[in-house]
Amino acid sequence: MVRQKQELTSEKREASARTTLTDACRRILQCLKEAGKPVTVSELVRMTELNRKTVDKCAEFLQAIQKELERNKIVLNKMDHLKLIKLEPRVGMLSLPEKTQRLIIRTLYYPEPSEEVYLLVNLYLRKALDMGHAGSMPKTKFLQKLIRQGQILESRKGIYLSPEGIKVAKGALAIYPELKNTTP
Repeated sequence: MVRQKQELTSEKREASARTTLTDACRRILQCLKEAGKPVTVSELVRMTELNRKTVDKCAEFLQAIQKELERNKIVLNKMDHLKLIKLEPRVGMLSLPEKTQRLIIRTLYYPEPSEEVYLLVNLYLRKALDMGHAGSMPKTKFLQKLIRQGQILESRKGIYLSPEGIKVAKGALAIYPELKNTTP
């Protein structure tokens, strides 16, 4: 009987033991990942089995820390028996000049313009931007693909760029400025 009381007392102590901030945040993040959809605070309390105030505090903390960590990163260096922690600004693509961003995108993802890009830029440089300025072009598989995608429109007078096609052509000229020198 005494032993049962001791076990119950220790179980109560374990159940009422305070949850560390790290543990609570980890449990909340795990439950949010598993849910895969927005959940209410009440649902999160049930899922994590944490106190409502703990869930509220952790959610506010995670939101505040997320904003800070978007701009900065934490660097942890271990030296002998010391741990040095510092906050460094993040250097991402958006912090670079626009020309540099384009160069990186081009180098990594689009080293050479595709046939579709050549067609769109060609029509753009020929000013085939509306039905009144439509032109003719041989029906290649690339042209047919762009027509299906809605980037090029057809009329009785010929073909011309849709608003989407115009945007793509302008973007292509920003990435491949040398295409401005191609003769339409």
